[in-house]
Amino acid sequence: MEDILKEKVGKKFRNLFGADPEFLVFAPGRVNLIGEHTDYSDGFVLPFAINLGIVLAFSPTNNDQIDIHAIDFDQLFSQKLSKNSKGPADWTAYIKGVIWALKSQIVQLKGFQGVVAGNLPIGAGLSSSAALEVVAAKALCASSDMDISSPKLAQICQRAERGWVGVNVGIMDQLISACGKRGHAVKLDCRTLDTEYVLIPDGICFIVLDTNTRRELSHSAYNKRSEEVEWAAQILKVRALRDASLSMLIKEKDKFPSTIYRRARHVISENDRVHAFVNAMKNHDLQKMGHLLNESHISLRDDFEVSSEELNIIVDIAIAQPGCYGARMAGAGFGGCALAMVNERFLDDFIHKVQHEYKKQTNIEPHIFSVKSSDGVYLVGS
Repeated sequence: MEDILKEKVGKKFRNLFGADPEFLVFAPGRVNLIGEHTDYSDGFVLPFAINLGIVLAFSPTNNDQIDIHAIDFDQLFSQKLSKNSKGPADWTAYIKGVIWALKSQIVQLKGFQGVVAGNLPIGAGLSSSAALEVVAAKALCASSDMDISSPKLAQICQRAERGWVGVNVGIMDQLISACGKRGHAVKLDCRTLDTEYVLIPDGICFIVLDTNTRRELSHSAYNKRSEEVEWAAQILKVRALRDASLSMLIKEKDKFPSTIYRRARHVISENDRVHAFVNAMKNHDLQKMGHLLNESHISLRDDFEVSSEELNIIVDIAIAQPGCYGARMAGAGFGGCALAMVNERFLDDFIHKVQHEYKKQTNIEPHIFSVKSSDGVYLVGS
């Protein structure tokens, strides 16, 4: 848990509530190495939890009231847990969604007083919303004396985002925030929730390339992509596209509208790339890993059409730099961040050159930084 965030929320908690918080809970954001837009097709993904996230300082109240002050928005959210109702489509919607989803699991949900803050760029594709859901769910479970497994916690948070917020997300973001392991990526089967921890090779850095462009996910083409993927599965007569192969798709090509065909081709080929990337990691084949990242970006750009002009520019700039093995857009797309895999010896020069060239081409100042792996959500006494 980052000391700066811990000190920030602790100080604010004391100012607001006149005492030290009883608990601190940290939920990390995530970077997905490969396997983009596959999770809601029951597919495979390869994320890792990162050392940036959200911290919540709280004290249980043993009553029906929840009070959370968000430092980043300078807002206080207060309500009775028994009187949950729809409101603004802002950060509080994720808290309300978690309350709604937890009520089906916990008979007597108890509240808390809390202060929350994060260091994840909001809307950048590093899963700040999932981290907020996970940190709130963990605190509510602790306040209600309920012990829920990390995978179950992730499922509850996914249900909150789908059923309350209205975004048809897969399970990846919530699960990696709940189940991450330092030093490892997690190969996740989004159907079975089976996980395999894969050691991250030495000598490389993963660099987040924030274009400083944003999208509103619930109002974007995200839900439309989900519908298109379901349509493709129906044409192929499979439960989900994770059950299809490229040869099956090619054989049935005449049955597809061209757009739906390309959507399916991305998902099926991206699942194959996840398996290939894991094998390359185990063999320490850094060149192969980079090549697969480049292929993923091309597929997301051309077949799934979720990239943007700025994302394409920053990826092209990154790939051209010495020491860069590969790069791709990351997250839901339509703006936000890309990811580059870089030889650690070239790190400083890489960041400087990409910043300069991206600003030159777009007149936008990017936010470029390296990330390290982290454990998943954890709770400690303050």
